[in-house]
Amino acid sequence: MPESLSFISNVLKNHFKVFRVTNGKTALKVFNMQKIDLVILDIDMPDMNGYELADLIRRSPDCAQTPIIFISGNTTREHVMKAKQAGACDYIIKPASYDTLLSSVLKHLKL
Repeated sequence: MPESLSFISNVLKNHFKVFRVTNGKTALKVFNMQKIDLVILDIDMPDMNGYELADLIRRSPDCAQTPIIFISGNTTREHVMKAKQAGACDYIIKPASYDTLLSSVLKHLKL
């Protein structure tokens, strides 16, 4: 969602280099061209869902240890567990606050 991308970007752009992508295929291209320290995914995305993208990230030897944070409006235990099974280190429920998002990113980057 454009609003979510804008929010996440605005929270993080003053602290980190942010790559905004709108689908899984573009995200994979960015992964092949850049060193990525952390990924924030929504579950619902065009081309492939967040679970599928997380699985592909985890299968890549270069990215297997990259922290993945899901941020989603899906609040059921099933979604949270599926994200954890896909390799998520955190699951933030929308709408997220500035402090919640930044705190999670800092925690998983170990800063």
